[in-house]
Amino acid sequence: MNKNTDRISLKEKLSFGMGDFATNGVFTFISSYLLYFYTDCARISLKSAGIILLTGRIVDALACLSAGNIVDRTNTKIGKCRPFLAVCYFPMIFLMCLMFWIPEIGHVGKLCFGIVTYVIFSILYAFVNVPYSTMLSVITNDNKQRISLNIFKNFGGNAGALFVTMLSLFLVNILGGQNNNAYLKVSVLYGIVFLICAYACVIHTRERVKKESGEEVNVRHSFKIARKNKNWMVFIAIQMIDMLYMILHNQGTFYYAKYYLENEVLSTVFLSMTPLFCVACSLGLPLLAKRIDLKYIMMSGHMVVFLSLIGTALVGKNVWGTLICAVFTSMGWAMATGMIFVMLSQLIDWSERESGSRIQGFMTSCMTFLMKLGIAAAGFLGPQILKAGGYVADQAAGAQTIFAIKANYIYVPAILALVVILLTFQYHLDEEGREYDSREKESSHLQLR
Repeated sequence: MNKNTDRISLKEKLSFGMGDFATNGVFTFISSYLLYFYTDCARISLKSAGIILLTGRIVDALACLSAGNIVDRTNTKIGKCRPFLAVCYFPMIFLMCLMFWIPEIGHVGKLCFGIVTYVIFSILYAFVNVPYSTMLSVITNDNKQRISLNIFKNFGGNAGALFVTMLSLFLVNILGGQNNNAYLKVSVLYGIVFLICAYACVIHTRERVKKESGEEVNVRHSFKIARKNKNWMVFIAIQMIDMLYMILHNQGTFYYAKYYLENEVLSTVFLSMTPLFCVACSLGLPLLAKRIDLKYIMMSGHMVVFLSLIGTALVGKNVWGTLICAVFTSMGWAMATGMIFVMLSQLIDWSERESGSRIQGFMTSCMTFLMKLGIAAAGFLGPQILKAGGYVADQAAGAQTIFAIKANYIYVPAILALVVILLTFQYHLDEEGREYDSREKESSHLQLR
């Protein structure tokens, strides 16, 4: 693989970041508000809401695998990834809007409508998210430029999430309150903004890294290559558990604020914190990465999340204590996830170096597949925990319901964060990379002699 050192302009970096503003904005809107919309606005039962979320997210996960293989097979004048963004983004936004409008067609009708809209949306989202997530590895293969691009990606993605979490409840309230039409209007407003950002990314970015191998790409061949990369297998398992525990935590925020802290407005504050601190951390992480292995940055972030969740349990209903703990949870999550696409690009490079084949689409899609399985599990598990606790929308929560709400927001995420910390000890790419570079230098010196 030849090193691509073309200087990437500020305009291209900003445009790349706008792509994640749109993509992560859509993801945040769906993952943070859809369950609450189903249960408390559209009046869909917890069981039906869980079925809709689980079905859509499993389809999303499976579609990601197909998307990755198709990306690897795609070669057009504008690259492997951007064509998918150009074609799929508009219909995806249309389906996002439909998901936040449930017609009054009875319980079974609402269930069917929810499943159909979420499934079609999930397929389209997979064919947007996988190509966009792959783009960092094909815009450049220079690690310094990747880290620089990653700053803009993180900044854009978290700005998109912050945009959604800060404005959503405010816009819902001024556009009609807690009803279908209000959420539909908000989703249309968001859709217009996200479309502008997405097409700026398509128009102003360039894919420079080309596959050098001439062999045919297929799933079996790709899997044989990828499974030899043990660090990649550990990494994608970590990302799956990451998403499971953070989505549980996020979608439990409304219930924790409304029924335990008895202040629904706090949910907006808590949900806005994560993207806000991710934006701040995106500026500092590259400096930290020069001194500390990316593995330890990721592990430290999860440790901060774990300890802050324990703190949340200990402070109880103390709002200021909960707020401080939420700050640390957000900071920890920002550290834990801020460099994952740089790490993925390094893992893709490692597999290419060892095999001669560059299977960036397959490796990205497998990671995305497992992340979506984590999201699907959270979408199903969260409502089931609430159901087991006897939750009923807009009714006073008893002790059992409060425990279920805490389990979603604190207990289960804390346990899973600890599992991730233990898994990270099995990730050794940083050390192996240094050993490889050392051998390469020694070989170069011998050749010079």
